[in-house]
Amino acid sequence: MECKDKMIEKISKLLNLANDPSASVGEIENAMKMANKLMLKHDIDSENIELGFDSISEQEFTVEMERTFSSTWKWDLIDCIANNNMCYVYAYSHGYFTKKDTYRRTHNRIVLVGNKSKRKIVMNMYNLCVERLPNLCSERFEQRKQELISKYLHSTGLDIDVLLKLLKNEKVLPSKRKFYNSYLLGFRRGLESKFKQNIMELDMDEKSKYGLIVVKNDDLIKEYMKDDKIKTSKRTIGSLDAKAIQMGREDAEHVENINQLNA
Repeated sequence: MECKDKMIEKISKLLNLANDPSASVGEIENAMKMANKLMLKHDIDSENIELGFDSISEQEFTVEMERTFSSTWKWDLIDCIANNNMCYVYAYSHGYFTKKDTYRRTHNRIVLVGNKSKRKIVMNMYNLCVERLPNLCSERFEQRKQELISKYLHSTGLDIDVLLKLLKNEKVLPSKRKFYNSYLLGFRRGLESKFKQNIMELDMDEKSKYGLIVVKNDDLIKEYMKDDKIKTSKRTIGSLDAKAIQMGREDAEHVENINQLNA
């Protein structure tokens, strides 16, 4: 138990350091990769001796809908983090019908299921991302806008405001919503790549032990949830921007090439 507590404390400190306002996306991703690796190594070294039916429990939290982002971006984010850290999430949507009988979702109730220590780490990772990603999206969008201005300003000879309007009309510069959702998708893809890299770095014996732990954990969660009627959130992202996806994924994967975004 003492070893597990020290592991959780070490991971919490690691994620807290990544929550610095000057931290880049790459530094955030690297911290989450290291946290995932520490937990993975702990499970293998201890052979997860605490893993039993009584160790599985759940917690709930509410996610409010936001106009600037896809209605499911937080759900998609915690789903990615939980699935790669031996937990499971499901969601119930809440909202109302308009006069035109259109359903407007106002918030999701998220339920996170898994081992208590793993749930704590998953929530720490999730809260870190929710705290930092909106600002990073905004910074990267401004960076992309300036890149396009630099590219076309001299050749067109237009005023900056006129040029921006033209770029938006011609869909060269995506809307903020389109860019943000594309960037967040790229971020999740890069994050999953880092989590998978941790598995690939294990030796054969470690992979074998880890595989057995995952199977046992999955069986326990299924047993715990067998009487629940699970309703998953419908994921509708809308149109995407290829460049923003690429930027998000590169920020996540190429840590050594990331400069401070706030520098």
